[in-house]
Amino acid sequence: MLSTTIETYYIDADGDGLGYGDGVNICDGQVPNGYSTNSVDNDDNDSNINLSSYFTTTFGAGMIISNAVYYTLTATLNSTFPFDVNVNKIEFYNSTGTKMIESTDSSVLNGNWINPNSSIAVQYSTTWNQVWTDWYVVWSCSYNGSAFSLTHTNN
Repeated sequence: MLSTTIETYYIDADGDGLGYGDGVNICDGQVPNGYSTNSVDNDDNDSNINLSSYFTTTFGAGMIISNAVYYTLTATLNSTFPFDVNVNKIEFYNSTGTKMIESTDSSVLNGNWINPNSSIAVQYSTTWNQVWTDWYVVWSCSYNGSAFSLTHTNN
């Protein structure tokens, strides 16, 4: 049985899950091969230019001295993506690639969503014996059922 709902699909020439153009209306209920349900591709001739080009991370770090010395890391994911994106996890790594912190806590990740043209900030304070000068974060995200990761370095 054919669907009676008309859906709009967009050409996805590079196969990265992101489409472009005006779209075509189809009512069979399945995404045709070579098409996508969105029109947000920055460059549909290059699959390496995809969702990650919509996101940047700004970094902050500092020391807090009270009864102990706490080192604070801040990572802010900035989005220009035109749709809501689910932020599933953030991981902080030191310069040698050792994972120092991982969080899937929705209270830390602002309810796990980043809205269009907005940002989400994550801050950690802990008692490390060293000051991190080179570190990076990995954001694990998903959009429209497709998972993707963003890796950003603070230097």
